[in-house]
Amino acid sequence: MVKTSLLLLVFNGENYLNRSLDSVYKQTIKLDEVLIINDGSNDLTVDIIKKWSDKLPIKLVNNKKNIGTFASLKKGVLSCSGDLIFRIDHDDQWANNHVEEIIKLYFEDKNTKLFATRAIYLNEDFSFIKYSGYISDKDIRKNLLWDNPIVQSSTAFFKKDFIYLNRSSDLNYCEDYDLWIRLLNIGKLKFCKKETVRYFVYKNSLSRRKKNRFLIERFKCQKLALKCYFWKYPIYAFFIAIILRLRLLIFQFKKFLNYDP
Repeated sequence: MVKTSLLLLVFNGENYLNRSLDSVYKQTIKLDEVLIINDGSNDLTVDIIKKWSDKLPIKLVNNKKNIGTFASLKKGVLSCSGDLIFRIDHDDQWANNHVEEIIKLYFEDKNTKLFATRAIYLNEDFSFIKYSGYISDKDIRKNLLWDNPIVQSSTAFFKKDFIYLNRSSDLNYCEDYDLWIRLLNIGKLKFCKKETVRYFVYKNSLSRRKKNRFLIERFKCQKLALKCYFWKYPIYAFFIAIILRLRLLIFQFKKFLNYDP
């Protein structure tokens, strides 16, 4: 059996962290390690983590100050002792069989670079929004030219592959988008059609509060996808490149006018 680690990054997660860790605790296949990077929280996050330490194999790393997602992710991956690294956001939730389904994918093809499952999108009051779409290794790179269809909390990847990659260091909201593009440029996706993740959408989420920054990072990821996959889908990629250029011009014009939608 491959050694597994869960990497969870958290900043001021007292409102949702119990729910997330409870879903990790209830897995049908247990993880070997739960590595939590506390990125300078000033709420009850650390107290919550300590309460779960009796039930989960938690290794806690406390950042003295908030260093952001990119730096925390790199620090976390390097600190993981497992070979296969699972991810979950502190405000998301796994179904009890999530780890089990990823492990099944692993045994189907151990050379896969990215494992993922489907997700259910929910509002913060648990009302249903949608299911994430079906994706396949055949189509995922084409999908990534336009957007990121993979929920971070549904994924797992190998530590050795993450270390091998050169990453964009200026991303804090789309770092997962960047990582999927780079992983799938060197290997395959294995996908489970079962919905094993509850992904919660919050009105005051960071991506909504930092909309302009989020859009800039998305543009950068789309440009990376075009660079990596242009010749796989030249006609579609050319169409995306034109739209991307137009959207960048509109964005820059609005920024010049100090327009803040």
